[in-house]
Amino acid sequence: MISDQTGAPLSVLCQSLLATDGLHSTRHEEILSEISQLDELTQAIKFVDGCNLGKPTVHIVDRESDSVGHYRQWQQENRLFVVRAKHHRIVNHAGREKSVGEVAAELEETQQFRYSREVEFKGRAAKQYVAETRVILDRPAKPHRTKHPTGQRRVPGEPLELRLVVSQIKDQEGELLSEGLLWTNLPGVAHPRGVTGEQLAEWYYWRWKIETFFKLLKSAGHQVEHWQQETVTAIAKRLLGATMACVVVWPLARNPAPEAEEFRRCLIGLSGRQMRWGRSFTEPALLAGLGVLFVLRDTLKQYEIKEIKRLARRFLPGHLHMKM
Repeated sequence: MISDQTGAPLSVLCQSLLATDGLHSTRHEEILSEISQLDELTQAIKFVDGCNLGKPTVHIVDRESDSVGHYRQWQQENRLFVVRAKHHRIVNHAGREKSVGEVAAELEETQQFRYSREVEFKGRAAKQYVAETRVILDRPAKPHRTKHPTGQRRVPGEPLELRLVVSQIKDQEGELLSEGLLWTNLPGVAHPRGVTGEQLAEWYYWRWKIETFFKLLKSAGHQVEHWQQETVTAIAKRLLGATMACVVVWPLARNPAPEAEEFRRCLIGLSGRQMRWGRSFTEPALLAGLGVLFVLRDTLKQYEIKEIKRLARRFLPGHLHMKM
């Protein structure tokens, strides 16, 4: 996905879908054999870099792609990346081996963090602080792929120097709400085309917004990982419908108009969900209410309101109080 300077998505460049008969991708006409997730990501990166977009492409990826072997490959191929790091990863920092979590703690202790900007965190105002340093990844890669074993347990490689950018989100009282560790091979401000740590943290902040969509598709909304469809056509059709529902909920959740607030209350009532103290709605609850609304709409095409009330009084006496 490419984005503008504010991080807003503009277009999807390519998509892939794994089905029982293999890997379907917009990058190829033929159906490909299944490969590991990171190897597939590497192929997608190569494709995007070959699209000649007019500017250098920076690939911003979540920590599932925290792989030393792939970092070395991307570096050798001159791919630019920003990847969220795992706290337990061991690096060489200032001549000593440490976990990146320990490096982040040292940056906090030495007061290296600087204020970046105001942000929104789970619906409330917060502040972002950024610190950075340089680290060296010199350990062998471990290509332990469960589905696609390589037969190799450790693959040595050249030491790789990266920038470690630490982003902290704090509330107005200074309490830490979230911390993200990013490493990147992008040059710093000393380079003519360098990027500040604040810019990198902001880029990842906007990339993380995509996770809201994934959450709605997975555990908090459509339960995509429990779907039973196996063919590409069936999955694509259901994904299209689910995505359209998410697209409806997203702007509704952020619309400040009084009518939008009233509609949100309506959907929350239909969802039957209880909100946490201080929250008037959540996107998953809006999505659930939207689903009930659509079912209700279809029901009202078959039954008049008076007929529904009559049946309810007949078969649910004392349970539903409906005035004519």
